[in-house]
Order: sequence, then structure tokens, then C-alpha cells
Amino acid sequence: GWGGERGGGSAPVDEKTGGSWSGSYATSPNQAALYRLTGDLHPIHIDPEVALANSFERPILHGLCTLGIAARMISEATGTHPANLTQLEARLSSPVLPGTVVEVTANTTSAGLAFEASVGSTLVLKGGRAAFA
Repeated sequence: GWGGERGGGSAPVDEKTGGSWSGSYATSPNQAALYRLTGDLHPIHIDPEVALANSFERPILHGLCTLGIAARMISEATGTHPANLTQLEARLSSPVLPGTVVEVTANTTSAGLAFEASVGSTLVLKGGRAAFA
């Protein structure tokens, strides 16, 4: 981390009020290189030596890219335009390697949508919440 306070644990999960869904998104092997165009130039996302020095087998996908994938999938699943997103939060719980498949599951709650994402059996986003106007 950045050396500051870690923050509280996950917020309590809202009671389910509606349907649930799941979907998958196959990341591309060059997705981290493309996401660098947004301005996040940290070498852990592109340089194999830096990734290895940080205990990763190879460069990892940007956390905000993973969160964006989940947001896009939720938007598409609910038929809501992405510009109507009013809330998006989740805890990054494990890195995603470019070229892997991200699975997102979500439930409609009284506060919007609760979601999580995984790669295989590894949870990569937890405590996710999203709301649309």
C-alpha cells in the first residue's frame, strides 16, 4: 500500500431485493499495455522484471481496468447506459493477469447492485457496489 491507514472492513451486504446474474470477460494479453494509454505508467503493468521483483509471475492488469470491466459488464447486463453510473466501489483483493477471464456476479439490492469478480477460484474484486441514475 501507500503507507496510510488501511481503512475499515467491507461494508455490510445489502439485502437482496431482485435478480442476480453473472458473466465473463476475456481480457486480452495486451490489455495492460493498452490501459497504459490512460496515463498510469507504473512499470509493474508492463515490465516483466519489475513484476517479478514484486512477486508476480508477469505484469499485472491495472486495478482500475479490472473495476472498469466489472462496471461495463454490469451496465450491459442491466441495460443501463454507462454514463448513468452514480456509484462504483470495490476492494481490489487479488491481481489480474492480462489474458485471463474475469467472471463477475451481481445481485440487485435495496441500494443498487452488489457484485464481486473472480479469475478462476480467486476473488479479485470484493464488496463491490454499483448504482445507476
